[in-house]
Amino acid sequence: MITLVIGPAHEAVSIQVHQDILTRTSEFFARALKPEWAAMRERPDHIELPAYTVKDVETYAHWLYSGKVPARCFDLCRTFHDQEENNPVWIDLATAYVFGEQILDRHYQQTVLNTMAGIQNDS
Repeated sequence: MITLVIGPAHEAVSIQVHQDILTRTSEFFARALKPEWAAMRERPDHIELPAYTVKDVETYAHWLYSGKVPARCFDLCRTFHDQEENNPVWIDLATAYVFGEQILDRHYQQTVLNTMAGIQNDS
């Protein structure tokens, strides 16, 4: 198990993810857990992610285990105008896509895009 320490040190939250699942599609996590990099950390089985939010990482972890990107109720897309820039569903999905870019996980990004397309087609 790998412990991901999320957020700034004074308010950090930890979640655990299986190493083989975490490194399956993310080049960032695969590289961070290489023995030569892990040995440089005080706790080799911990990866600190101070610049990310708990929601970013929990959304990613949910996808890792389920293959689905959780977002606020997709029915919100019907409540708001689909193209409205402050629609919470689109903000969640855009944030997830950017997180995927930062952790070098193209599979996650593709799932996010597929989710966006599915919502758009249902609207």
